[in-house]
Amino acid sequence: MLNYKFRLYPTKEQELVLGHTLNGCRWVYNYFLSIPPMSEYDMNYALTELKEQHPWLRNYHSKMLQMVGKQVAAARKVTTGKLKYRRDYDYNAFTYNQTGFRLDNRGVLILSKVGRIKILLHRQPVNVKQVTVCRKYGKWYAIAACEILRSSYSNIIYKKPVGIDVGIAKFAHDSDNHVIENPQFLSRMLKPLRRAHRIKKADRQQQPRESQTHARQPVRAHKQQAQRLFAQNIDVLCQPL
Repeated sequence: MLNYKFRLYPTKEQELVLGHTLNGCRWVYNYFLSIPPMSEYDMNYALTELKEQHPWLRNYHSKMLQMVGKQVAAARKVTTGKLKYRRDYDYNAFTYNQTGFRLDNRGVLILSKVGRIKILLHRQPVNVKQVTVCRKYGKWYAIAACEILRSSYSNIIYKKPVGIDVGIAKFAHDSDNHVIENPQFLSRMLKPLRRAHRIKKADRQQQPRESQTHARQPVRAHKQQAQRLFAQNIDVLCQPL
């Protein structure tokens, strides 16, 4: 399976619907934490009874709510102790598995009970088995899980292998003696980050997150530029562990 991440551009009305969908999934997640532990199958059965008690849950795709139960079951397997209840800013993704979604070639993602959302397709995914919609720092993304039927590694021509060492003083140093300097983004962003954490309590949750977004954007851009540089000029890249 390969995951491809695409940017979503919902309208204001669609953002409200997506936000309500997150709240609905979070409510189901917290409900399953409030009752005695049960298997994933039992949680799916409990969802049917839950919809009878709370008809507003019918506004959400059934398979998507079942994925919430699967999420709880998976978290209980890997977590020791009691799971924590999720608050609004702690729950930021919901998943359509197998049904309830469709990717249009014209740049539209169709989600059941949500509608048609504009999506930026930088590549055309095939064999999409699952779509996860997530909210990150006020922006929306769709992560498409694609089934790969055949390995693509056999088609690689190993003509130019290069070794690389990633460090702190230098961002990267390869065996061809090419050096990528460390831009030291953290030292430049420490002052605005400290300022964001000193603001009044009413804005304390949102402002640091926005500052962290601005701090991470140049870091992400620098990494992608370095990856593109190596991908265009090198066939195989090896790093010692």
